[in-house]
Parts: sequence; C-alpha cells; structure tokens
Amino acid sequence: TRIPTRGAADRRGADAVAGARRHAIIGHRFRTGPKPATMTETWLFPDWPAAPQVHAAVTTRHSPGQSEGPYARCNLGLHSGENTAVVQANRNAVQAALQLPAAPHWLRQVHGTTVVHRGAQAPGGEPQADAAVTDTSGTVLAILTADCLPALFCTHDGHAVAAAHAGWRGLAAGVLEATLAALPAAPAQ
Repeated sequence: TRIPTRGAADRRGADAVAGARRHAIIGHRFRTGPKPATMTETWLFPDWPAAPQVHAAVTTRHSPGQSEGPYARCNLGLHSGENTAVVQANRNAVQAALQLPAAPHWLRQVHGTTVVHRGAQAPGGEPQADAAVTDTSGTVLAILTADCLPALFCTHDGHAVAAAHAGWRGLAAGVLEATLAALPAAPAQ
C-alpha cells in the first residue's frame, strides 16, 4: 500500500489552516527562576522528569513573532517561503522571551534519520538532519514541526540532551533509534 504524499505548497497550506505549527526548543540552563506553568496560550513546557538544568519549551502560534497571513505570528522556519528577515526576527523574539543563553541550533529537516552533534560553536547554517544532540552546557537545540512531533531526550543526570523531528517517514526509518544511539550516554542513562 502506498501512502499519498503532499507537495511542499500543500503542506504549507494545510499547516496554516490547521494552525498546527509548533517548534520545540531544548537545552541546558536556558531559563532561570521557578518552573513555569505546563501550558499557556504562548508556550508548552514539558512536564517530564528531566534534571534541573535541562529545560524545554514548545512554541504555539501565539508565541512572540511578526509573521502575518498564513504564517500567523510565530513562524520560525527559514525554508517556509516567508521573508527570511521576518523569520529571523521571530527567532530573536523567541530567544529573548525564553532567555536562551545562545541562539538555537536549527536544522534543515528532511524526514530522514541523520543526527548531528552540536557543540558550543555559534550556530552556522542549518545542516540537513532530523535530529541533534549535545553534551555542551548552554547549547540550545531546536526542532520545527507542523503535523509531525518533536521528540526530546535527556540523560538522567542532564549531561546530554537531544531533539528529533518525528514525522511518519522518519519514525518508520528509525530517527528516534538513531537519536538515542547518537546521545553520548550509556543506554540506561
């Protein structure tokens, strides 16, 4: 059985209509103060047993941003067809609102299984991959999703974190397994 696929223009239209655009951000020590509420109109904060220095957030379409029309306020995707200056302004607004210690490391996601290791270096470009891992404190990883899911991982001690773009193609191909294999920790961690 073949599952029909849609072209990029069809996906953008469906995302805009459904209002399903979400972006996940995970990293070490990017938020100070008390733990926020689990969900607001602007943010979703995973309620998970992560180490205290690991923080994660998911944007909603009401998160800070300047996007208009079908991108509706908080579009963080450089390859969406929106003006890149507006997308960069949105990314800067999210970075400021979440008090991130550094700019997030973004990926050019392709529904595959490639995992990249991101360190303390400044983000430069967007490597073609669907997951990223880091064991460098202060490093922030980002995943873009629409009708896919962000999968966030961390070791028990919070030494390493990972983020994966989990669409059906990547899930079927093993993106989560590849992400866990790339996480610099023993499997029991």
